[in-house]
Amino acid sequence: MNSHPGEARPPREPIWQDLRDNPQHPELARLLGISGRLSAAHVQVSLVRSALETNGEEHVVAAWLSPEERSRYATLKQEKRRVEWLAGRMVAKQAVRLLLGKESPPAAQIVIRRGPNGAPNVTLAGELSAPLPRVSIAHSKDVAVALAATDAECGVDVQAVELGTDQIRARFATTAEMETMADASQVSRTLALNLLWGAKEAARKVAGATDCTMLQMRLRHVRADGDHLVCALTDHEGRALRAVVFQRYAYCYAAAAPAVETTAEGPAK
Repeated sequence: MNSHPGEARPPREPIWQDLRDNPQHPELARLLGISGRLSAAHVQVSLVRSALETNGEEHVVAAWLSPEERSRYATLKQEKRRVEWLAGRMVAKQAVRLLLGKESPPAAQIVIRRGPNGAPNVTLAGELSAPLPRVSIAHSKDVAVALAATDAECGVDVQAVELGTDQIRARFATTAEMETMADASQVSRTLALNLLWGAKEAARKVAGATDCTMLQMRLRHVRADGDHLVCALTDHEGRALRAVVFQRYAYCYAAAAPAVETTAEGPAK
């Protein structure tokens, strides 16, 4: 982590330790077929809430947010929404900083703005020779995650495993897609549907299409690779996408990128 005279430093415990324990993920890059670099970050929302209480809200916010973001933070009236929003900005900035390495500015000089299609955009205060990474953010219950990548669009999703997913299956998945995911994952129908939701949601973020429904995002093929499932999908315009999904504890995680190469199962159609 770079040290800059006069900067407000992020609190070291417990947030920074949690973020630091998520290094770059070459395995995800390999599974997604991304030729550039990729990094991910993760934090428990409860740790962010605890840090605000123990370290002081003013200190934490000054360490992580730009003046523009602090203004946005101040408009959020509900405490739950405010903490989740802050956690999302933290993981996004940490993913960017992991990717940029020594060239990375302090967290408060990285600005995450909402783009025209709702996706987060990265801008920096000052100049940087390296290209700006793409970034994606997601949160569910007590977890916030972010993915950053160079040379490729990226999407991320996290979902707490929900037992009621079966009841809304028809809204986001066909019976054939559910069976394909269940057969490949060798898990229960409920968990397979949670994994499928994550894959589609992460892929939708890559497509950047707000008018593409979950049903229009079609699952074409799934293969197992260790603890991960690699999914071939297409969006409503037929663009090929790839998602990697896996389960950790009570959450399903998904990362997605454009499909840029032919795999053993052939190109996604």
